[in-house]
This record gives sequence, structure tokens and C-alpha cells, in this order.
Amino acid sequence: LSIYFNNDIWSLLLHWSAKEVMFKCIDTNAVDFRKHLRIYPFQIQEQGTIQAKEYRTVKQQDFLIHYIIYPRFVMTWQITESPFSI
Repeated sequence: LSIYFNNDIWSLLLHWSAKEVMFKCIDTNAVDFRKHLRIYPFQIQEQGTIQAKEYRTVKQQDFLIHYIIYPRFVMTWQITESPFSI
């Protein structure tokens, strides 16, 4: 776990990956990752959640993005309610 603390590469990778999740969830074009997608401060751990918000759509959705850090990559995902009913 200590390798993740004070390590800019892991922080940048988590930020980028979380913003990719947001980009795919809002499903719109002309998204500026710096202007439209906000990641709130968080402590890097081996796994956890990241709070975020998008400012590109009228909804301005909040996100709770889950992540796990593996030795060579990070995995991020968002769980949303299905728009389909069974």
C-alpha cells in the first residue's frame, strides 16, 4: 500500500481513468476533461471510491466511482440503475 502514497503517477492514472468512466456515462460529445469533469479530493488506497461531478450536461450528474489498484493498472467503474425493466 505504501507505494501508492505520494506517487503522482497513480494519482494521475486514477484521475484519468475516473474521468473516462464519467465520459462514457454521460454519453455526449465535445467534452473537455479539464473543464467539464471534476474529481473531488480523495486519499489513494488500494481500493476505494472517488466522488466526482460532470458539468457538461443539463443534469450535471454526481458520480461515485469505484476503483482498485493492481500492480500494473487501475480498474475504475460506476454502478448505475438500469434504464431497462424486466
